[in-house]
Amino acid sequence: MRAKKYPVLLMVMPSLMYAQDVKIAGNIDVSIPQSEYRVTTPQSKVSPSIRSIHLLKLQLSASAKELLEGRLNKGLQSNQIMTASSATGKNVQLGMGNVPVLDQGAFGTCVTFAVTAAIDAALNKGDYVSQLCSLQLGRYLENNAYTPSGWEGSWSSYVINQFDAFGLVNKINQQQVGCGGVNKYPLNSISDVPGTEMTPEQYHAISESLPNGDDGTLLYWTSILDVPQVFLEKPNMDQVLSQVKSSLDNKSRLTFGVVLPGVYLGLAGAVGKYHQASDTWVVTPEVINALDNDEDLAGHEMVITGYNDDAIAIDNHGVAHKGLLTLRNSWGDKVADKGNFYMSYAYFKALVLEAKRITMATE
Repeated sequence: MRAKKYPVLLMVMPSLMYAQDVKIAGNIDVSIPQSEYRVTTPQSKVSPSIRSIHLLKLQLSASAKELLEGRLNKGLQSNQIMTASSATGKNVQLGMGNVPVLDQGAFGTCVTFAVTAAIDAALNKGDYVSQLCSLQLGRYLENNAYTPSGWEGSWSSYVINQFDAFGLVNKINQQQVGCGGVNKYPLNSISDVPGTEMTPEQYHAISESLPNGDDGTLLYWTSILDVPQVFLEKPNMDQVLSQVKSSLDNKSRLTFGVVLPGVYLGLAGAVGKYHQASDTWVVTPEVINALDNDEDLAGHEMVITGYNDDAIAIDNHGVAHKGLLTLRNSWGDKVADKGNFYMSYAYFKALVLEAKRITMATE
């Protein structure tokens, strides 16, 4: 992905800069409800089934926690309440085109799934890019270098840079040829993670370069926020949100990583309701308390597909939170709002760790 393209070694070095502030230290297993979305009557209620997901386990330094806690407290104080006045803000919803809701299964592969979903949406090719082959090549690189495979978590810069350097494998080739001896992404159990790897030579044999659009556009990515900036530069988060909105205004989706405190509250920490119960992450006193007291915190990566300045989510205390981002998750289409979630602006500004814009554009 051509814009703001960095050499491979430069993509590895930033991790050394912020390792003392935040690092991925495994996964956190969380049980969440899912529904079949069947029409029900009071006489025939559908009890949701429970599934297991893996969130990234983040370890934050004391100073990093203090910074994020300060932003959460600021967000709690600035909740915007719905008034009788008419709507005056913008509402931009890009959706995901014909890209289905993906399912990462019971693995910490959210970053790979978010990046591939955003690429699929930019290319407008549906469910095209193989996550499995990327992860299997990632395992080879992890075993022979120093980058994470992605199976147990990563940062988006690593995953994007891997596509920059090695291209992509489509899912037809994944199914017909296989990726390190595996043809199908394992969904059911952590024990199903293949122990094999895919060499660069094997990957190259069935891969393709990042494609150009029929209208002369190229697949681009640009960084709006990197993890080192969050803790070293302490950027103006209102400006970060403004850049996110501007990207969406220009029809560009974004991948983003975020801290999710209190994942045993609501649905993986989401305690607000916009369309469905627990489909929205909002700032509450319990979320702040979880950030302060939980030794290990969860992190997650998703795709931002829209925003609505006038949208209102109601939390579990009945408090209204105005201004929501629309998110595409990778937990299947039976979770939250048929696979989509929402996040208040205050929550995003307090807890976002990275944000990358992925789009088709001209040089």
